[in-house]
Amino acid sequence: MKTRSLRALIPVGAAIVAPRSALAQTAEAAAPGIDVITILALCGFTLVLAVLYARQIRRTAEAERALAAAREAAREAEAALPDRLARHERSILEAVAVPVWRRDRGGALQYGNAGARPLFPELEKTAGLAERAAKLGRAQSESRNMVIHGDRRLVDVTEAPTGTGEPDAAAGTVGTARDLTTLEQLQSELARHVDAHAEVLETLHTAVAVFGPDKRLIFANTAFGRLWGVDADLLERDPTLTEVLERARENRRLPEQSDFRAWRDDFNRLFATLIGSHEELLFLPDDTTVRMAVNTHPFGGLLMVFEDVTDRLTLERSYNTLTAVQQETLDNLYEGIAAFGADGRLKLINPTFRNQWGLPDGFGDDEPHAGLVLEAMRPQFVEQDRWDVVKADWVSRLAEREPRSGRLEQADGRILDYGLVPLPDGAILLNFRDVTDTLAVQRALQERTEALEMADRLKSEFLANVSYELRTPLNAIIGFSEILEQEYAGPMNDRQKEYARAILQSSNRLVRLVNDILDLASIEAGYLELDRAEVDPARLAEAVEHLGRERARARRIDFSVRSDGAIPPILVDERRLTQALYNLVSNAFSFTPDGGRVQVSVEDDTDAVIFRVTDTGVGIAHEDQGRVFDRFERAGRDAGAGLGLALVKSLIELHNGTVALISEPGHGTEVICRIPRTAPRVAAQQ
Repeated sequence: MKTRSLRALIPVGAAIVAPRSALAQTAEAAAPGIDVITILALCGFTLVLAVLYARQIRRTAEAERALAAAREAAREAEAALPDRLARHERSILEAVAVPVWRRDRGGALQYGNAGARPLFPELEKTAGLAERAAKLGRAQSESRNMVIHGDRRLVDVTEAPTGTGEPDAAAGTVGTARDLTTLEQLQSELARHVDAHAEVLETLHTAVAVFGPDKRLIFANTAFGRLWGVDADLLERDPTLTEVLERARENRRLPEQSDFRAWRDDFNRLFATLIGSHEELLFLPDDTTVRMAVNTHPFGGLLMVFEDVTDRLTLERSYNTLTAVQQETLDNLYEGIAAFGADGRLKLINPTFRNQWGLPDGFGDDEPHAGLVLEAMRPQFVEQDRWDVVKADWVSRLAEREPRSGRLEQADGRILDYGLVPLPDGAILLNFRDVTDTLAVQRALQERTEALEMADRLKSEFLANVSYELRTPLNAIIGFSEILEQEYAGPMNDRQKEYARAILQSSNRLVRLVNDILDLASIEAGYLELDRAEVDPARLAEAVEHLGRERARARRIDFSVRSDGAIPPILVDERRLTQALYNLVSNAFSFTPDGGRVQVSVEDDTDAVIFRVTDTGVGIAHEDQGRVFDRFERAGRDAGAGLGLALVKSLIELHNGTVALISEPGHGTEVICRIPRTAPRVAAQQ
């Protein structure tokens, strides 16, 4: 029952805060059946609700006033926002390193940050660019040279319109600038490097070509066109690789291929398949060999290098052949060869060296040190008791790199000549030559030579002694023959006179022969000395004429002497030179028939005097002319013992002169003696 009463009060309490008419309606509706206590409780509750409602109204009013103040503050902040944003924008622009400025509608500069203010004098000249940007409604750029802080700089200026709407409604422009000076310098430097590289490649004899990713030629030097026979006009048109190969094939500058199209396609596939590098030798129809190296280019495409290696391959083949020939030659030499490098190790050895020193086959293949090589050679050295000294001496010889030669004897009695020769590469060559047999032959020859010299000396001494012993009886025979011929001992008949005359002629002839033998023996023995003095050459010729005059008259031979005027004197032994010339005249008389002609002429030859003895005799056969000046050689059957011309040659050579002969069978003979004016010879020589 209470509970229902309390629930019934809820709409009543709610009506207290409602309008009065509503409260009355509620009370009238609830009046029946409600007691006083309930009414009092209801009134108290209504009072509490009224107090709470009034407090809520007060709070609501305070909130409205606070909201109004906040709205006012917001309106004031909103009004001040543009100025704050402008200040913030400027602070940001000032911190930007790029020059930024603003122009008004007329193109006048309104603002510029710290980077732009130094450009204002130059930016006045770019108002046209801002006007064009405002008119077209899009950004415009141009590069200009500006002077900034006294330096010339290349600056890229950009002007962009601001505002909304059509271009005519633009509020102005905003500009920026970029310093392109460093970029320009880098581009110029890059261009110079590119030009320099192109110039270097152009001067190379190696053909270089660069093809781009599109397989078209980007660069080719002159050597490339020359190698493949491609003219400059085609290269200037940036041909494809296929076009270049086709032209090279037309000029027969490519290897002969059974399927050229497949080979060309394989070549083109390198653009897509090549990784790293590709090398190949191309053998051209004209026997030229080209080494081709293809590499991928960093910017795409292929870099191709073609090098003519014909001469290199030829040189390599020649070098290999020469090396093989040298190796074969060294292996078959009779001399032992060993080469030690600058590090003291054995670099080369031939089989002869191994055989000479008893080394095993294959010794030296591991390049042993010189000390180990000498240890292996030790058994063949004689000085075993002082081996350490001998070894140290040979090691020092190999290290000194000084030319040296010598001779050593091995333990088995063989004798070797050795030589040390420094090589240009820092090595040293050691060679041994076995001279055992050579020394034996040399000793035998030396003994034989000494024996021959002794025999020759005995012969000369014998001839000299015999010649001296023969002179005395010959002089007696000549004296008695002259007495008989002159009939001092009484008259003789014609036959007796003829015999006496024959004895006298034979005796004189024998005396001359003995004298010639004695002179030749003296010359050979080295005993003959010249008594030099200045002599008039013309007087010598006249003396020879005087000696042969009677003999020429008896034979009815035209004998004459001719001289080239005044000839300066010469330093000679007058008696010996007269003897040589008279022997020549006597030889000419012997071979000249009766009624012939013999002439002696004297000529001046600046530093020498020439004596010519010419006859019209029978001449000398060509096969005999080379030996007529030898001892005991006769030019004819009646030419005597054959010592006259040999003595002439020896006497002329004693004067440092020369003898020459010109003869034609049946047309006579001419002997030419050339005597120097001054002869430092003081003693006779063989």
